[in-house]
Amino acid sequence: MRIQKNCQGWFVAFLGQLLEQAITEAGIYHEYLKQYVLALRDEPELRDAFYEVINTTKYVKLEPALAYKLQSIGLINLEGDRSTPACELYRLYFQQYLKKVRV
Repeated sequence: MRIQKNCQGWFVAFLGQLLEQAITEAGIYHEYLKQYVLALRDEPELRDAFYEVINTTKYVKLEPALAYKLQSIGLINLEGDRSTPACELYRLYFQQYLKKVRV
């Protein structure tokens, strides 16, 4: 039982560290996320719409064409006209990245 608790504690700590690093340029998802950075860099209107989605705690109603584009590349989920980030990694990573771009 004690070994199991130690393993669980180690695993939780490992996951925490992995997620903490995942949103940095040294993280294991950096190359994967870079494709989205390039797509958003070339389309300011799309970038601004995604910025709005990742910086709200609930959902956002976007212009349908922008919502469709963001959904089709996998950055958001759509439920009717409600847009939310596809995953928490995207929210965390792009909050940092897009904050730098917008400054």
